[in-house]
Amino acid sequence: MEYTAHTADQNTSKKHTPYKRGDVEVQRYMCLNPRCKKTFSVLTCTVFSGRKLKLGEMFYIIWNLPHRSINRIAMELGRDYDSVHAFAKKVMEICKGKIDMLKLTGVIEMDEFYTNSGEKGKKGA
Repeated sequence: MEYTAHTADQNTSKKHTPYKRGDVEVQRYMCLNPRCKKTFSVLTCTVFSGRKLKLGEMFYIIWNLPHRSINRIAMELGRDYDSVHAFAKKVMEICKGKIDMLKLTGVIEMDEFYTNSGEKGKKGA
């Protein structure tokens, strides 16, 4: 789907019927260009457009991405893994290189060690 750049000002658009996005009502606008007449909202051409997730759920995913696994977020929201993963992946692609994630430094301590059964008894295993 291709969009012309639209802005919600008086010269280029007029208010159109709003729609519900979860618990949030999103105002729609219509392009006044006679050749266009497309409707759009403030979510058009953003990471939030074209998603079946509610706005609150999408913000929840973004907020929790650095702290929880995608699987856990999907379980907490009661959504399937694929929907949450697709949105999270898109957010991570957009934010790539723009967000500093915490980097661990220093000594790492491990409590347990597992040797593959085929490696038992070999030197250096």
